[in-house]
Amino acid sequence: MAECEGWPFFQSTTTRQRFTTSWRVQGLTSSYEAFMNWFSEDGNLAPQQFDEFEILAKECATYASRVLITTTFEAVKQRREDAIARAVAN
Repeated sequence: MAECEGWPFFQSTTTRQRFTTSWRVQGLTSSYEAFMNWFSEDGNLAPQQFDEFEILAKECATYASRVLITTTFEAVKQRREDAIARAVAN
């Protein structure tokens, strides 16, 4: 599979078809709109559930190992938690 290379890739009809077929079969449960939000400039950092993050990372050939996927997911999760803590503190 080709790597996910930039925003035009995600806007393509092929990507939407891939999303609704193979990625769904693998367990991606979020809506296509949520999926697209993960790649927008002001959207969420990434999926909030590890299983969806892992599917996406593998499909986009982003990480070479499950250890890197797990570590990155935990870093994103921590960044979210830090942002929430800052918002509550203010």
